[in-house]
Amino acid sequence: MTSPTSERAPHVLSGTRGPLVEGLIGSLLILLGSFGVGWLITASPIARMDWVIRLRTESDGVILSTVILTLGCWIMFRAWLRLGKALGEAKLHQQQDDVATQNQPADGRSKVQWPPGP
Repeated sequence: MTSPTSERAPHVLSGTRGPLVEGLIGSLLILLGSFGVGWLITASPIARMDWVIRLRTESDGVILSTVILTLGCWIMFRAWLRLGKALGEAKLHQQQDDVATQNQPADGRSKVQWPPGP
């Protein structure tokens, strides 16, 4: 026999995979862009890597890093909005399931009769 929570789990997880993957991609782009325009401590071994030095000192590297960082922020913000929408829809489905379960008598028949009759 399955528990009520395990039956509701697909509603919660069904629409969240896309936004979570999108958020991961956005956060990785932010990470990559921050190597070129983010703050690094002088004593950091990362600051002495050749590719990081080129990203931070050449105008093409700074522009590329800025574009990548900004794109990552936009993608992550969009993923955040999509995730909020997906979780809101899952909550709505859960509430509808709860109402349907409460309105159903023990014998499995519905209390509501449509069209109304005698």
